[in-house]
Amino acid sequence: MGESAVGSSGDSTSAVVAGTPPFWHKPNTTGQFPCPRCAHTTFFFDMKYFVLGGWNGHRMLNDLYALCMPQMRWVKVSTTGDAPSPRTGHATIVVGSK
Repeated sequence: MGESAVGSSGDSTSAVVAGTPPFWHKPNTTGQFPCPRCAHTTFFFDMKYFVLGGWNGHRMLNDLYALCMPQMRWVKVSTTGDAPSPRTGHATIVVGSK
């Protein structure tokens, strides 16, 4: 299918596939979906698309979800340490293996 970018709104995951021309695709996904949101960030690492923070229409979020490939299964990621404060309009970057 080529490269793609994934976004989610509840259980309605959409992906744009880098083809000629690029096209939208609605893959079948399962698991614990992130709530609908905007102003979040996404990044790809270790065969997973991650969704971090954003705004759900009522409050800022600091939760972290991953869409595990190739199973196409959403999971809420459990973390350790001090979580970042809730945020919107932010950026994320993967540096090396971190």
